[in-house]
Amino acid sequence: MVNDLTPQVIAGIKDGTIYGTNRQHFCLMAQDAVKDFVAVSRGQTVPPLTDTGTTFVTKANLQQVLAEVAAGQ
Repeated sequence: MVNDLTPQVIAGIKDGTIYGTNRQHFCLMAQDAVKDFVAVSRGQTVPPLTDTGTTFVTKANLQQVLAEVAAGQ
C-alpha cells in the first residue's frame, strides 16, 4: 500500500503489485482553506476542523477514481 496516485502507482494497482493507495483531495483542501481565509477576513467564524476526505483506491474502484480526476472532481 502507498499514499499517492502517480502513473507508477496506477500501473502497480492495475498489475496487482500494489493493493491500494489513498487519494487525498488536495484541490478541495486548498479551496476550503481559501473560503475559510475569506470568511475570517470578514469576521465570520469558521469550523476548527474541515475534513475534505480521502478515497481508498484499489483495482475495484480505480477506473471510477481516474474518471473523477479527469473530470476535475
